[in-house]
Amino acid sequence: MEVVWSIGIIMMIIVALPCLLVRPLFLAIADRIAGKKGNAKEIEELKTKVHLLESEMRAMRVQVIGLESNQEFSTKLLEDLKAKSEDTEKV
Repeated sequence: MEVVWSIGIIMMIIVALPCLLVRPLFLAIADRIAGKKGNAKEIEELKTKVHLLESEMRAMRVQVIGLESNQEFSTKLLEDLKAKSEDTEKV
């Protein structure tokens, strides 16, 4: 009879212990998927990264606008030089 009880207790430990140890992990994963709990530190880091990326994008837009105006100026300058050279060749 003691052997049966011993085997029963060992089987319960073998089945119950992993469930008890892994349960918090499964709950954390389920909460993360459901969006119930969020790590406040992680959220603040993401907000900081988004703010940084937005400011970098603004700076890049300013640079692109400057490059466009420089390119337009260069194109007009080349067109004027080409027109002057054509006028000089005609004379």
